[in-house]
Amino acid sequence: MSAIIREQTKAQRRADLWRRIKKNWHAYLFISPFYILFLVFGVFSFAFSIYVSFHRWDGLTPMRWLGIGNYVELFHDPYFFQTVKNTFILLVLDFPLKVFTPLVLAVALNSALIKKRRGIYRTLFYLPEVTSAVVVAIVFKYFFKGDTSIVNYFIVQLGGSAVPWLTNPFWAKISLTILSGWWSQG
Repeated sequence: MSAIIREQTKAQRRADLWRRIKKNWHAYLFISPFYILFLVFGVFSFAFSIYVSFHRWDGLTPMRWLGIGNYVELFHDPYFFQTVKNTFILLVLDFPLKVFTPLVLAVALNSALIKKRRGIYRTLFYLPEVTSAVVVAIVFKYFFKGDTSIVNYFIVQLGGSAVPWLTNPFWAKISLTILSGWWSQG
């Protein structure tokens, strides 16, 4: 008896689902472009890249099966582990800047201390987010490029020596973190 009731409720739920889909078909029609594009450019691209990773292919000639040969080559490449290390360093530097700084800025911008100029500060902090990457890169270049940069000018004026922001690997990571953090503060 309980199996019959369970089957009826399962069939009833399925019928209710189809009834709701038929009732709200226009809503599904509106969201369908997103899911179609997600399937084509997200799921299909990811699956195809995994498939291609087991082949040697330049995009023009036919694919040649390698198995895990590409992965063996990857793990024997001396630059691979340096790249993983650099990525981890940038993650450690960038994560706090992108998580905690916006939180502090949001609290500060909503405090009563800057009530009169709140709109100006919000605009200034959000401006990099909506600015083109090219414009941000040009502004960044003026701030950090060589001995004539704006940041180095102030460092020298305060008695320090110019920092090779973009030519020294250590300082390049710091400057890229500053750029990434500044651009995403909005």
